[in-house]
Amino acid sequence: MLLRKIKSFSFLAVALILVGPAKAVPVYNETIDGDFSNNRGAPTVVNFGLGENDVFGQTGSTSGVTDRDYFTFTVPVGSVLVSLTVLNSSLTAGGATFLGLQAGNVVTVDPAAPNAALLLGYELVSPADINIDILPAMTTAAGAAGFTVPLGAGQYSVWIQDSNIAPSVYGLQFEVNSVPEPGTPMLLIASLATLGWVLRRKQTK
Repeated sequence: MLLRKIKSFSFLAVALILVGPAKAVPVYNETIDGDFSNNRGAPTVVNFGLGENDVFGQTGSTSGVTDRDYFTFTVPVGSVLVSLTVLNSSLTAGGATFLGLQAGNVVTVDPAAPNAALLLGYELVSPADINIDILPAMTTAAGAAGFTVPLGAGQYSVWIQDSNIAPSVYGLQFEVNSVPEPGTPMLLIASLATLGWVLRRKQTK
């Protein structure tokens, strides 16, 4: 009976180690939380947690004025950004919805004189990107600095704009996963196995 409990506990412990990240949580929605900053020097702060973080907003152009959305987020120490998926959105056709990613808590690129080299990467988001992880495509954007996936801990800023008159309603899902310490899962499994062996020896004596 005791041995059966030990085995059950072992399976539970392993399951807890391997369990996936938390389900999606809307961390920011412009219709509820207010308009994103249009000041690249002071992006809206969006707090991310482990798991899937959903961000919803709207961009477009009215009377020649482009509504630019700027926000910043932090990938905590011990975590990585593994994906950036475009959710079911009402994007303007033509691939004009621009999404840029820069390291740091501000966007230093001037839209009037854009310099892609200051960005880690970017993507021209179209309806074809819905339900697609665009993070890998952003790593090789022409002229950008580039990066590798997963993206490590640090602060990052996002710049989104659409020059079309019709509004583009977008949804983005940022998935943040923790990075287990090397050897931690195997160490726990080995410890539980050793505990089971010791208790089994005691029962046979």
